[in-house]
Amino acid sequence: MRNPFALLAKPNTVRPSLRERAASLKASASRVIRRKPADAAPAAPAPALAADPILAAIAETRRLTMARTRAYNAELPAGELDPSPEQNAATDAFFAHVDGVLLKTVPTTAAGCAALARFTVEFLEDEKFSLDEDEANEQHVRILGLIARSPML
Repeated sequence: MRNPFALLAKPNTVRPSLRERAASLKASASRVIRRKPADAAPAAPAPALAADPILAAIAETRRLTMARTRAYNAELPAGELDPSPEQNAATDAFFAHVDGVLLKTVPTTAAGCAALARFTVEFLEDEKFSLDEDEANEQHVRILGLIARSPML
């Protein structure tokens, strides 16, 4: 009886082996990856790789929080109950930055979104009040709005 699969079992010398094809594909992929177009202009940095402005806003908020804490930890003169001018100035600077910069800066990277979310939770735990409480006593709505407007979503 004749084997119908005999023709399939014979090696095809014209066609390269699987190992040879894999080596060829690897070499061609390596050339494509290393190739730089001669006529292309230098690529501008991707927006995701550029520094996220929210990171600077968070760092400044941390600094102003510490300045405000230091001002409130300073002793008042004997008999004084009202906040000192330094305490008022530190509080005004803190809230001006939060309302004017932090709560208006949209994160541009996934890392910026995560950092803003983490900072908001840490701030609430440390300071015992929400950064973004609005007039209706709703919390985290403005922070979530910033994250939702991020181009990385």
